[in-house]
Amino acid sequence: MESWYREKLPNKELILLSESGFTSDILSYRFLEHFIQHTSAGSDQPYKLLLMDNHGSHITPEFVLLATQNNIVPFSFPAHLTHCMQPLDVGIFQVYKHWHTRAIQSALETLDFDYTVSSFLRDLSEIHFKTFTKQIVKGAFAKSGMWPVNSQQVQDLMAKYMKARTPSPEPDALPILQAETPQTTNELRTKWSSLQPKLKDQLSSPSQRQFESIERGLHKILDDADIIEAEKNLIYTRLNEIVRKKPASRRRVQKGGELTSEHAQQLIQKKDQERQNKYTKQLARAKAKEFSRIKKELHIAGVAARQIERLRKAELKRVQANDIGAAHLTISIPDPEKETENLVQKTQEARVLEEQEDTILEGFEAGDPTNWTQLTPSKSPPKDLWNLDYVALASLSDDSTDSDESVSVQI
Repeated sequence: MESWYREKLPNKELILLSESGFTSDILSYRFLEHFIQHTSAGSDQPYKLLLMDNHGSHITPEFVLLATQNNIVPFSFPAHLTHCMQPLDVGIFQVYKHWHTRAIQSALETLDFDYTVSSFLRDLSEIHFKTFTKQIVKGAFAKSGMWPVNSQQVQDLMAKYMKARTPSPEPDALPILQAETPQTTNELRTKWSSLQPKLKDQLSSPSQRQFESIERGLHKILDDADIIEAEKNLIYTRLNEIVRKKPASRRRVQKGGELTSEHAQQLIQKKDQERQNKYTKQLARAKAKEFSRIKKELHIAGVAARQIERLRKAELKRVQANDIGAAHLTISIPDPEKETENLVQKTQEARVLEEQEDTILEGFEAGDPTNWTQLTPSKSPPKDLWNLDYVALASLSDDSTDSDESVSVQI
């Protein structure tokens, strides 16, 4: 599933799939190739000892031949003794389960109640890093007696796990009835109701009152326990509904075969890009369709507005100039199509100006320094303006008026 690889696996893990969910001859053979690759085994390399259980996939001719060709000696443990001789069972799986449990607890603390394969692969790198340390691996080999070789260590483990013989009961001995501890509030109430009359009749009056007080407290505690149990069941039911409705990506990265984490990330990125391109095209088509619809509606409205405008102008020519009742004919009918086109054109021009302003380098907002003293021809002053220290303005004449013609400029 694609969601398995969404959280990146940094150690280039190799994931093999099986239709049955169990190992097979093909997967075992592929594991041996993976082992050869990462241990630098080969026909010109020193011999290596591969410790395994005696599963049928480990003794196939193809498996043994490939191992022999690469100077690997496959050694199978005796049947039903891997719990005493295999380093993984003796000293590593326990540590592995510890960190796996801690990962689940950490997920629960963050309200991630749906701990799936995706969650496990997300935490796999950290679990592997904390489990397979040099000290733990060496301790597992020593505890199992594999290295340094120690047969007594294996015998001690075999004696530890050996089932002790239970002595057979004597025929004349009477069976001893053991009272079962109540596990639920209902069982406790049942046992208490059968025991309460026997105890109460043997107590004195002061002790009976104290006994009744304790009995009332016990029933109250049992009632509170039932309420808490009901609330807990209700909360877990709601959480299960939330988890069941939680969306999860079930898209496949590829169908069958093996897949490394690095290759899976590449495939996911490629599919994400394809989906993004597809979505972009769909969005562009939707925008073009919507723009065409709006343009068509504006064209219809524009045709109607222009027809009404022509009728208004024709009617305005027929009426008299001093006709007060025809004042409304002097108001032109707006054309929505042309107004929209003008608005779009102004928006585009403003966008172009903004882009041009954004391209101006910092410190050159006024333009090219070589053109700072150059003015446009419409505003061009006399040629010798820049050679003067000042420009003198003639004072207004005594008979000047408010008109602009009374002001003269002398240079």
